[in-house]
Amino acid sequence: MGRFTIDPFLKVYDLRTLRQLPQIPFTPGPCLLKFHPLFSSMILAVSQSGCFQFVDVNQPSFYQNFHQVSIYLFIYLFIYLFIYLFIYLFIYLFICLQLNILNK
Repeated sequence: MGRFTIDPFLKVYDLRTLRQLPQIPFTPGPCLLKFHPLFSSMILAVSQSGCFQFVDVNQPSFYQNFHQVSIYLFIYLFIYLFIYLFIYLFIYLFICLQLNILNK
């Protein structure tokens, strides 16, 4: 009790008629929702685990296939980039210290 949980359903409301449309199941739990820029009835639902699904609001049962993005690749690239920048900064500081010592 007292904990937040992610609702596995997308609740869509039509603001023109002020009524709720049928709920759309998205079991991984939506983290981000965006409308498709070309198709106004399409929503992109994304979860924190990298799972995403395109959903048509007018026909919610039409698109039920999920797609998965490998988020571990981005984590490895971030770690590699961080280590590379740390080594580069260390070498740069070492060279700057050596030049300052030689100039004195």
